[in-house]
Amino acid sequence: MKFVPGKLCALALAGLFMAGTICGCSGSKQLQDIPGEPAVYYFIVGNTFVGKYEDRQFISYNNVDGSTNFDMEISDLLEQQEFRTYLDGGIMRQQSVMAFRVDDNDGGFDQDYHDILSKYGDPHPQDENIITFHLPVELGDEVEGIKLPATGFQIGMPTLSETLPFAVNSQRDPRPREIQQTQAQETDTAQLQQLVQEGGVSNAAYGDILCYAADFDGDGEEERLCVSNSVQNHAQADGVYALAWLTDHNGKVSVVYSNIQTQPDAVCNVSYIGAYDMDLEGSYELALVCTEGQTVRTIVQSMQSGEYVTVLQGLH
Repeated sequence: MKFVPGKLCALALAGLFMAGTICGCSGSKQLQDIPGEPAVYYFIVGNTFVGKYEDRQFISYNNVDGSTNFDMEISDLLEQQEFRTYLDGGIMRQQSVMAFRVDDNDGGFDQDYHDILSKYGDPHPQDENIITFHLPVELGDEVEGIKLPATGFQIGMPTLSETLPFAVNSQRDPRPREIQQTQAQETDTAQLQQLVQEGGVSNAAYGDILCYAADFDGDGEEERLCVSNSVQNHAQADGVYALAWLTDHNGKVSVVYSNIQTQPDAVCNVSYIGAYDMDLEGSYELALVCTEGQTVRTIVQSMQSGEYVTVLQGLH
């Protein structure tokens, strides 16, 4: 995913919006009880701020309608000691540089704040509306009360041009102990066809199935996560789909994300970013980028009472 100078990226997302609703969930530990850990986790997924984990709850940045789900000031992020970023290929990097877009185009900060914020950071060499901050930032009283914008906004480390799958202000590694991409099996194909047909599409143009194997739910057994999107604008199709589902060692299927539409010219897509233990529960939340038409969201799915629901969301 690349950032487009002057405006937010427009990929595209969920028509049925999500597999679940945005909600809070309970954790078994308090972050304050862990030496060296912050009281609040802030999550950046796919270069998009999606929310936080505080007081044993996920708190999403965006609601489904695009409005903010909580008030938060820029100082909450800039006063963090560092973020640890997890890049493609399993690379972890301690990162003390954060770049924000501060103009008012498509969800950035109000232009009125540009002069104030620019005092505390360095301008991007190719775009004066992008400011790079070196964490932690010692902020003056004039920054007090500056809220994050009403919709998800671009964050990069150290620049907006770098794709950032996952970043959190934590010293612990949230990634699965082991995860492998595997070949799709006949059972995966059969599960996909059943899910699509149950969604009302009898003649789909089936796309490739990407599969990942790991102990996603922390029960000691390996599960398979599969992700597939239909071929768009296929002449013979009577609908389109974007699906992600998890199969446990007993063959039980849990839908992680589903967008099935009976309009053959509809546009929908889902892509897997990664799996991370974001709430200290031992199981792994799943990060996805979901698209429908001109709408794009980064979402985080967490298993609650045996079903995946959306707990965090950021608009692109």
